[in-house]
Formats: sequence, structure tokens, C-alpha cells
Amino acid sequence: MHGGGFVALSSRSTQNYTRKWAKDLNIPILSIDYRMPPHHPFPQAPLDCFLVYRFVAHHIHNFMNIKPKNIYLAGDSAGGNLACSLTGLAMKYK
Repeated sequence: MHGGGFVALSSRSTQNYTRKWAKDLNIPILSIDYRMPPHHPFPQAPLDCFLVYRFVAHHIHNFMNIKPKNIYLAGDSAGGNLACSLTGLAMKYK
């Protein structure tokens, strides 16, 4: 998940390294563009990330040849906060 203080940047701003990771690790990487304030205040960003996580975990195989056995979360700056929040939400709402 991208950084930007919850109010700036996008998944595009992290492509310089997420594309390299995907290629070097030979794994799919999904970057989430969550909704941001002021038009979408808290808790919209963590909920957006949770909805994407649930979709990937339960439905991505219907659309792509991906069957996630392990899902790893990562983020920089605000995205790191969202990754931690998502971990808690994922544990609570399996």
C-alpha cells in the first residue's frame, strides 16, 4: 500500500520498486489505491484495503489464474499503517 500521509500519492508512485519485486520474485503484486481524505475520511482507507484483501483471498481465482496460498502485506509510510490495520481486520473477520 502506498504512502503519502493518507492524502497523497498512488500505486503509480510505487511502481518503480513493485514491478521489480514482481519480476525478481516471480509473484503477482497488487497495489491498492485507497480513497483518501478530505472527500473520504477515516475509516474509508482501511476499509478499502480490507475489501480488496477479501476479494483477493476469496474471489481472485475466478478472474485470474491466481490461487493465493500466502498473502503478504507491505506498505510504506501511511501504507505501512494500513498494512498493520489490515492485518488486524483480517484476523478479526476471517
